[in-house]
Amino acid sequence: MKCLLKILLLSTMITGIVSCSSPLPTNYYLIKTDPAVTKAEKAIPLKIDVNPVRAPDRYRGRIVYRRGEYEVGFYENSQWIEVPSDMVRRALINALNESGLFARVDIIGSDPATELDLKSEIVSFDQVIEGEDYYAEFALILEFVRSDTGGPVWSYRAQARVKQKGEGAFPAAMSEAVSEAISGAVAEMEKSEELQALPAELSDKKKAIGKSGDQ
Repeated sequence: MKCLLKILLLSTMITGIVSCSSPLPTNYYLIKTDPAVTKAEKAIPLKIDVNPVRAPDRYRGRIVYRRGEYEVGFYENSQWIEVPSDMVRRALINALNESGLFARVDIIGSDPATELDLKSEIVSFDQVIEGEDYYAEFALILEFVRSDTGGPVWSYRAQARVKQKGEGAFPAAMSEAVSEAISGAVAEMEKSEELQALPAELSDKKKAIGKSGDQ
């Protein structure tokens, strides 16, 4: 009887050790990359290239959270299925194509005749914890530069913060934040006097080059 009790006790201890040491499953998430944008009233006759989106090293696989002014951490078992920079670039491309704001959006950088390069960098792609509330915070710096000279034409900081609706709803909140920020950026592009004036400037430059070549 004593031997049986020892065996049962040992079995229980082993089961407990195994269950404690077994790793938790890793959950993978994504965001929607089809922001809702308003159709442009008139296309700007420019061809643009959406460059790869830059991001700090902390925005890799693991979901980042912030609490307070200085605390930053990672969820080891909650990760993005793709790096945020790739998902945000796809959202930018889809939004610009859907808006019809430009004559052409080159998605792989294979067209040497593009007039503008869209450069961007993620500033924030975080879950922000404030007391009992959780938010998705997204911020992106965008800049159009001329493809021929590299000179800056237009810049903008797109950002949005969306409250998370319940446990496990952070990816949905981040999707909404990305959509809101990017759709706002596209609207600002349409209002930009610099972007609207660039086609005429490029046309005048080509004419001037043509005249100098005829001499």
